[in-house]
Amino acid sequence: MADPSGSVAPPSVADWTQLMAFVQQVGDDLEKTKDELTRTKTLLATNDRAAKPNKPSLFSGKSGTIEAWCSHMDAYVSGSEPDEACRIACTYLDGEAFTW
Repeated sequence: MADPSGSVAPPSVADWTQLMAFVQQVGDDLEKTKDELTRTKTLLATNDRAAKPNKPSLFSGKSGTIEAWCSHMDAYVSGSEPDEACRIACTYLDGEAFTW
């Protein structure tokens, strides 16, 4: 606050208390954010090492093998959107099955 002589009055104790509380809160929030980032990085690193299903074999349309192949393919594409799962499965068709 400026007085008539042009000098600036020092902040009041209440202003300093509020400022210190604000700085403390920002510091606490920063620490929480850093901790959350560390946990996220750890989680992502763990997911990269997660077990992955074996790739299914090609399906050529041989009689008696479609159910086993479909079960394997279903496990392989689990978690994919249905359209994407269908596109992936189509890449594993071979021979006569590819032309169906």
